[in-house]
Amino acid sequence: MDNRERKYWNIVKGFAVFLMLWGHCIQFCSMGSISCFEDSVFRMIYSFHMPLFMLVSGYLFFGSCQRHEMKELLVRRTQGMLQPIVFFTVFTNLMMLLPDYILSDRLDVLFGALFEGISYSFWFLWAVLLASLVVGFSVKVTENSVLQILLMVFGIFFILLFPQWNESLFMYPFFVGGFFLARYRGKMQNLIYALGWLSVIIFPLMLPFYDTKHFIYLTPVYAPALELGESLKLNLFRWGIGFAGSAFLMQAVVLLIRFSERMRFPERLLDAIAVVGTHSLQIYCLADVFLSGYLPHIYRKLMEPFGGNIFAENMLVYKFVFTPLLALVYAVGLYYVTLLLRKVKLHGLLFGR
Repeated sequence: MDNRERKYWNIVKGFAVFLMLWGHCIQFCSMGSISCFEDSVFRMIYSFHMPLFMLVSGYLFFGSCQRHEMKELLVRRTQGMLQPIVFFTVFTNLMMLLPDYILSDRLDVLFGALFEGISYSFWFLWAVLLASLVVGFSVKVTENSVLQILLMVFGIFFILLFPQWNESLFMYPFFVGGFFLARYRGKMQNLIYALGWLSVIIFPLMLPFYDTKHFIYLTPVYAPALELGESLKLNLFRWGIGFAGSAFLMQAVVLLIRFSERMRFPERLLDAIAVVGTHSLQIYCLADVFLSGYLPHIYRKLMEPFGGNIFAENMLVYKFVFTPLLALVYAVGLYYVTLLLRKVKLHGLLFGR
């Protein structure tokens, strides 16, 4: 991968990071003034932003498969995912539980509570890890393309063995899609170009039909309460809009890069977005603690003198001014926290890299 391609994918990840933070800010600062699952901006972001992360992960994993033998590949991937999962689960539990355990004088059982939820916490990292193990094993154990694809299909049964299998199963096609996009990008340039422009039409057309029932958190991939046909329709639609939305943003980045080559300021802005994108894993983990965990409590305290959410009467300002600006502050702040962790030599311990 040359520098130009690397910069492109870092910009894509940078935009995905911002969308993640923006969606979380909409959700956690609403104070009941909106139902996030019914909010149009929140639905737009969640229709594709995590599939986009997964697609990029699969694309970049192809390079890892080329550089490493199977044992090193799978060990490095496992370490790189499990270290942040374990550490940040423990750290989040500590931050949440310590005050209550001190007040209730139950410190003797605190240690066991710190490890609760490891099999469920940071579900996206679990999804990346499981997909990486299946795809990495499939392409390293044989060079036959047909057998590789069959192994990837049967790898679904491996994913089903884990507690967070539902989310991982939903994300799996995006990882595989990204992997094959990287593998055949040289032979599929014309098709990729056509699909990029087609997504500009398809994604906006699909978006109005993305509803509460399509959220994977509310209606899982396997929904016993639904008939098989209805469940299949739901899954095909959300997989479809996930791919369409990902392609839409990727095409938008292509156009922005072309525009930036003629204008100085956009180029510098895209450079800054790319820098944030290089730390997407770190910002994702830190955001779960400092945004998802503590932002709601801090925001409620700040709003108490005003009697509640000051944006409840003006949701346009809330969704299009306040929350995106707050997401931008988080992106910059967490980026510098990452640099600080690297400076004090904690980065390798926390993130396995």
